[in-house]
Amino acid sequence: LTGRTGQIGFLVAEMGTLGLNNAYFAAQLAGVERVATNNDYLTTVSVCNLNEIDKFVFSEKLRRRSVDGLIVAGPVLPEILEVICDIGVPSIICCDPTKSNAEETMQHGNNQLFLSFNNKFIISQAIDKLMKLGHRKVCLASLGESLSITLPDDFELIPEFLDEPDTLLQGLHLGQKWLKTSRHERFTALVGCDQICYGFLRAINSVDPQLCPREVSVLCHTEMTVNKLFYPSISAITRDPFDYGKISAEMLIDMLEKKCPLESIIERSKEFYQRGYEIIVRESLGPAPG
Repeated sequence: LTGRTGQIGFLVAEMGTLGLNNAYFAAQLAGVERVATNNDYLTTVSVCNLNEIDKFVFSEKLRRRSVDGLIVAGPVLPEILEVICDIGVPSIICCDPTKSNAEETMQHGNNQLFLSFNNKFIISQAIDKLMKLGHRKVCLASLGESLSITLPDDFELIPEFLDEPDTLLQGLHLGQKWLKTSRHERFTALVGCDQICYGFLRAINSVDPQLCPREVSVLCHTEMTVNKLFYPSISAITRDPFDYGKISAEMLIDMLEKKCPLESIIERSKEFYQRGYEIIVRESLGPAPG
């Protein structure tokens, strides 16, 4: 590896995640490190604001190309992707490419590839499941992905945008707000990330542990170990952040070491985006209240 540093960077968003304080990104990093170690690379970690261009501070070490490649995790502003691209570090961008209109190519520049779950499809799958259970008023905690399903006229989707640095606290506040809302005005199901779901359930369990799923169902769009240990155990879509991290590191190292043509790596990214997922039904998911 002449001219190489033997290091790959893991750049994680702080907005809405608290960086590695979020179990999802910690699990993703664990997957990255597993592959990096097995291939004799070290992993360096940086947490920064990837959502506001005025507050984005790119490490001087990264600007000087002190890493061979970069994995970018979490929601990231398109303008910030351009900054990273201009520096020329080969990168795997772990976020949905829809905002950059790159679903067909999974590329952002010659040395940047997207690796993403198809979040629009996953959310649509969750909404479809809830509609079959009779839910007609659902809260969606997300980054604002548009849906690819047609909703009936009697269905109301309530957005809860992930816009606080601490999504666990945001979920807690959402639960407290739900408790203060009259029964006929409440949403009957919540779809969100793990942190939002944990915070929401913590708030309502403090009043009545039977409220979920009697009055409100909770469906997490990521499967985490704690989901089955929580009370009530949390239903989830089978997205695995550890596996996500492993695959992103494998693709990056293949790019760096030119183990296979770039076209084949792009195909792997497309196949990952087109994956199907299952819904694990646990205690938190039930029919809409009468």
